[in-house]
Amino acid sequence: MRGLYEPPSCSPRERVTLDIDVTPIPGNELLSWQIYKHPAPEQLTFCVSQTQESQAGSESSNREQEVDAEELLKDGLSLDKSLRPIEGLKTSSAVALVTGVTGFSGAVLLENLLLGNSFQVIYCLVRGMSPADAWDRLLATRKKHHSHSD
Repeated sequence: MRGLYEPPSCSPRERVTLDIDVTPIPGNELLSWQIYKHPAPEQLTFCVSQTQESQAGSESSNREQEVDAEELLKDGLSLDKSLRPIEGLKTSSAVALVTGVTGFSGAVLLENLLLGNSFQVIYCLVRGMSPADAWDRLLATRKKHHSHSD
């Protein structure tokens, strides 16, 4: 796992392309287009697993650099035990305004707000050519990042 959190091996002047390797560990190549094509952790884990299976014939020369994608995902998704939702959160308003819900972090925040039952109304500020276009973007993002949710 040495070097896992080092920045990508490209110089600041090097042009970033869809085929740039964003993982500096030999044998664990992950291209930027793969990350964008598989934005949900489950999708990216499956992609990495498929890549590793296709490379199963070639052995890695350095065993301590081998990373199991499922284990890495599990470790990366576990919260510190001190971080927990506030039970019985008292809010002075039944209304929330959320921006950025078409991005990954905003989508996660919206999902938590919807599951938390703290607000009666949640307004989402979403750009779009029309209200219908903005609504479609919001639904597409929820489907993309939370395919298990309705």
